[in-house]
Amino acid sequence: MKAQAQSLPQAFPELRWKMQQMRQNDSHFAYLIEQFDALDARIERVANGLERIDELALGRLKRSRKVYRDTLARHFKRATGQCCGCGNACSPH
Repeated sequence: MKAQAQSLPQAFPELRWKMQQMRQNDSHFAYLIEQFDALDARIERVANGLERIDELALGRLKRSRKVYRDTLARHFKRATGQCCGCGNACSPH
């Protein structure tokens, strides 16, 4: 069974417009998205048998992807006026 990559707009459909806006206006955010997309594409290649790596390396890639996804989710929350979950009642930059 082939794996299907889940793009960020698919992962966060309610924030698609905001994500496009942030990507254009925030170079750090754009960099994070690029890194997430690259990890996601590599994991998909491995899952589809196009690239071979050991299970330990695949686990590291998946953990890295989760870190990027969580970081991007915090950015989304702050950008929409919500606390990012830090416990400090943060607000958007």
